[in-house]
Amino acid sequence: GGVGDVLDTSSEGEGLKTMPDTDDPIIINNNITYIYSNKRHSIKYNTKITNEQKEYLKSIIIEFYTEKDKQFPNHIKEDWYNDEELTINSINTLFDLIVIDKWDEKEVRDVIRWATTDKFWSSNLLSLRTLRTKSRNGMTKFANLQIKYTN
Repeated sequence: GGVGDVLDTSSEGEGLKTMPDTDDPIIINNNITYIYSNKRHSIKYNTKITNEQKEYLKSIIIEFYTEKDKQFPNHIKEDWYNDEELTINSINTLFDLIVIDKWDEKEVRDVIRWATTDKFWSSNLLSLRTLRTKSRNGMTKFANLQIKYTN
């Protein structure tokens, strides 16, 4: 949709005014029902993440999505590394797993590595952003992965 979808300009000439120093018309209408923008919401790193932690978590993400792209090229974009939202949200999720959920950072890395090769989990874990979501059993996806990894 364009301007016609947003503004009611059904009466020709009505609602049009000119600026005193120019003859260019501007649309004046206070009955706008919605405005939308193509700008994306700004995604930010958790402010508590240090640069060193960010680099460590980024290495996990690079390894994970590079492997996922090989395994599932139709589901993981080839240029996934250009998706800032994917990268930042994945880093924030891993950081929360370690800091809030109290998982060991090396265990998080090892469980994710294992999950990319596991017969079941390799096709059921396509995004790191889902690791903190609750499963039907009430545990997070990561907790379920960790149980399978240790058994």
